[in-house]
Amino acid sequence: MQDQVPGLLRDQLSNIIAGGIFLFIGLASWCIAAIRRQTGVRLLIWIGLWSGMYGVELLLGSRAVVAALPERIQVIVPSINTGIAYLGVLVTLLAFWELSLRSFRRFLEILILVTTIVALAGIGRSLFGGTDDKLMPYAHLIAVCALLVLIIVIAVEKLSMRFMVLINRRVLGFGTLVFALTALWGNLSGSLHYRLPYFVGNLAFAVFLFSFAYVAAEMTVANERRLLSKRKRTGGRATIAVVYPPYVHP
Repeated sequence: MQDQVPGLLRDQLSNIIAGGIFLFIGLASWCIAAIRRQTGVRLLIWIGLWSGMYGVELLLGSRAVVAALPERIQVIVPSINTGIAYLGVLVTLLAFWELSLRSFRRFLEILILVTTIVALAGIGRSLFGGTDDKLMPYAHLIAVCALLVLIIVIAVEKLSMRFMVLINRRVLGFGTLVFALTALWGNLSGSLHYRLPYFVGNLAFAVFLFSFAYVAAEMTVANERRLLSKRKRTGGRATIAVVYPPYVHP
């Protein structure tokens, strides 16, 4: 067994490193949200949860990491993986909901409700000994539909100006396109009988996550500049409440 451990670690080292990085990014996002509580907090929280969940999924996908955990935690690892698989789509929709406007926001709210029902049913089946992946195709279908709609809304300038709160749509559009193509290929890989290398999925998620974080950072800076300008005009005598999302396209 001791002779097998080095080889096992070498095979899974990339996922362990990537999982640790994504988990660190998630914790860092929560710390930033705690420090900057006036602007863009919810978006940073969703980004942090999103990144942290992906990092935990990568770490728990390593047998070396799971073997190092206490036995009572090893027992619930399958349930944790099931929860992440179902809730990942929900967190993604919630993050985009923070950037949405008007009827597109209503559309995302419907998807969020349906995803929540599917996630609770799937996690419930897993906890009570049922088949944990029976409802997963429905979660994948929701994810594919949401990604296709998001690509269209972000890619078409008139739609993004009308239905999304974005300062720089090209950055988020590029990240969404990269992630969507990889996700769509992953969902179709079973029928195509070809799977992309695992690091490609990690790289695509990293591009998507950092493009989202870039947009969140831009919005945070814009919000704080406007808040500072309002305070200067009032002589700093009043605290100006910021309604999120406050940015409006010119």
